[in-house]
Amino acid sequence: MSRYLVIFISPLLYLLSFLSFFYYTRYPFILIIVSVLNILVSWHFATRASFWQSKLPLLSLILAYAAQFIFLILLISGPVRYGLTFLLAFIWAVVWWLLGRHYLDRDRPVAVDYLSSLKFFYYLNFWFLASSFYALIVLIRWPAWLAICLLGLIAGIWFYHIFRGEDQKDWRQSLVILLILVQVFWALYLIPISFFVSGTVATLWIFFLTDKNIANFRYFPWYVAIFLFSILVLLFTSLV
Repeated sequence: MSRYLVIFISPLLYLLSFLSFFYYTRYPFILIIVSVLNILVSWHFATRASFWQSKLPLLSLILAYAAQFIFLILLISGPVRYGLTFLLAFIWAVVWWLLGRHYLDRDRPVAVDYLSSLKFFYYLNFWFLASSFYALIVLIRWPAWLAICLLGLIAGIWFYHIFRGEDQKDWRQSLVILLILVQVFWALYLIPISFFVSGTVATLWIFFLTDKNIANFRYFPWYVAIFLFSILVLLFTSLV
């Protein structure tokens, strides 16, 4: 199968598997198995010879799918669920296109910086995951410490995947950032706000602490102002 066929076939399988599950609302394990196999096969055709040398990006994609799966299952509104599924299928098509271009051009002088383009994809999936975990803590009384530790672990995997090639962040800086994030996740759990607001604030913290442009002091005050204003608006609207 060509790299470019993956762009169309993989999102179509993603879409059909979710739509069939929503219609019959049975056998979630079959959906999970089919979707993970879809990712593995698509990854094989997108990376070709680099399949076994690129385990971390593959793990990141599987975790992204898991975040989407949990979030879609927890949604109550049928139209929102179906509409979001179509949108995510389109996003997966873009993801496979970027990955195919990256592994096709990686040995050439100019390669596609697919990680920079996929940051939004990981931020979006982190929002899915954080909102879902905060909801599960309340809905099924999932232990908060376990949910927050898993959230921090997955955030660390995505963070390391995106920034492992950048020299300005060593492992000690990464560890400090992750510890700050876990403290923020725990503080959000203690504040009586909605799941979506908690997930949004957590995602804003991820962006604020990991985006390399914030290190540029020329733009730092603007980032701080926008960041704090966004959080204050979200907290005010959720508490009023």
